Amino acid sequence: MREQDLHNLLHLSGDQIEGATFADADRLKALGASRSKPHCALYSWIVLDVIDGDPALLATSDQISALGGQQGDPGHKGSPLAPVLFGYHVEFHSAGEYGKGTMIRTGPALEYDGRGIFETEDTIFVLLGKGYRRSAPVELVNLIPLGVVPENHSIRKRELTRREIASARDYTDVVYCDLQMSAEQGSELLQLVARLRSSGSYFGLESVFIDIERELGRSKQTPEQGAPD
Repeated sequence: MREQDLHNLLHLSGDQIEGATFADADRLKALGASRSKPHCALYSWIVLDVIDGDPALLATSDQISALGGQQGDPGHKGSPLAPVLFGYHVEFHSAGEYGKGTMIRTGPALEYDGRGIFETEDTIFVLLGKGYRRSAPVELVNLIPLGVVPENHSIRKRELTRREIASARDYTDVVYCDLQMSAEQGSELLQLVARLRSSGSYFGLESVFIDIERELGRSKQTPEQGAPD
């Protein structure tokens, strides 16, 4: 029964909320400059307002105090604690701690803007696309492993429908670009992207830079070279 309750909690359906957009780029850049924390972007996310449990099970009293008791949805029953975040698909992590496609559960929020920026003790999470927010008892949240969800966990055995995934990843302002260039131009573009990333001035393009580097890296490999070890 608890496993079924957990799957019901983590379904990607119901009333959606908007995640971060390019309008948040300035704020994200300011956060990056003022916090010595890596950032992590993810799709298909659920913010869980933890209720009906012992706060010590998920957060310290300092963390709860930092939220000011105002982060929970007033419509939820029980006394809301610091929310936690569950994500089905990590897009990128600036320090490489989580690989692309990783499923994770975070610790309690130090700050959450109610939309697309969710900050924990050690990471700033950027919530892309659309997601969900619902309440959950602390005992049920504790059934989700903290950090990376292992391959053999029951959550991973749940088959998400294409409709669920498409709905949560829906973007109305996505631009697609497919370009061809010489190997010399590709090398020069890689150098340019590396300089732009290291400048820290284009936070909203971080995932784009990573994809450019990945795709150009693959294109530069010859059949003799093969894939890197």
